[in-house]
Amino acid sequence: MSSSGQIRWSKIRGHLNRLLPGWKLRVTDHHRTIRYGGRVVQLSKGAHGRSDPEIPIREVKHLFRVFEKLDEARKTIRQLR
Repeated sequence: MSSSGQIRWSKIRGHLNRLLPGWKLRVTDHHRTIRYGGRVVQLSKGAHGRSDPEIPIREVKHLFRVFEKLDEARKTIRQLR
């Protein structure tokens, strides 16, 4: 199981649309705040000026764990296995 490395935001976003229908995104200077089902998770925004930054895998796992979708995410996102 890999806990290091990074995943592009565009790849995560596609999976969020499928696994968390109706999720909400708020972007601030330093974070992306994701809301779903009454819960909130913050991801780092990534390198400044990047339109498609890389997000650390540990943060992505935390995101899906909080929303109780980690097992489903592992089935479709190879880097989370």
